This record gives sequence, C-alpha cells and structure tokens, in this order.
Amino acid sequence: MTATSDTIQANPTLSSLDREPLQGWMMAYLATICGEAAERMDPGQPLAVYDLDSVDAVEMALEMEKAFRIVLDPEIFLDTATSIAAIATAIATASTATHASINGNEPVAELSARRPPQV
Repeated sequence: MTATSDTIQANPTLSSLDREPLQGWMMAYLATICGEAAERMDPGQPLAVYDLDSVDAVEMALEMEKAFRIVLDPEIFLDTATSIAAIATAIATASTATHASINGNEPVAELSARRPPQV
C-alpha cells in the first residue's frame, strides 16, 4: 500500500487542526533525525530526500499522536514521493472533512486523523 492509494478517514468529532503547526512540528522532528537545521529544510521536498526508515516512520507517527492527539498510519512517512507540506495539508483537511488528498492526486493512505480513545 502506498501513501496515495487509500482514503483518509476522519472522525466527525475531531476538532480543526491548522496546517502550519503540523508542518512546523514535522520539519523540526525531521531536522532532529537528519541532524540539519529545520529552517534550511524544504517542506515541499519529497520525503525521499530525508531517507526515513520504518523505525523513523513509526516513531514519528507515535510522537505526532502524542503531540496532536491524532492517529496516523506510519506508512504515510515512507511514501517517498509525498512531502511534509502535503501531509500537513492532508491532516488539516481531514480534520474538517471526511476525505482529502495529497498533491491533488488520489486520497491518502489510511491517514486516520482521529482522536485516540480516552483512557
């Protein structure tokens, strides 16, 4: 499954998320992983530039869940053609709609922007 082949599922009770804080957080996280300054990184570049592995993707998805209370499929970060800007836009769109897409193409893979259950 690629990150551009399936639908985004959004919980209707999810409150709106803004793209800028999501994108900023992801860029700062990637900068930490890559050892580069976030301000020198381009959020529009394909994820292939950052050479993430599956461990990075899972950790990033889990950290985003903690930071933003959203659940993401880690595979979204392994789609090398997708950018951080596109992911941030898709999450923000999914928080206010039931379906969204990355780069105007097919819907995003199981990017489930929903609140995790309360414990």
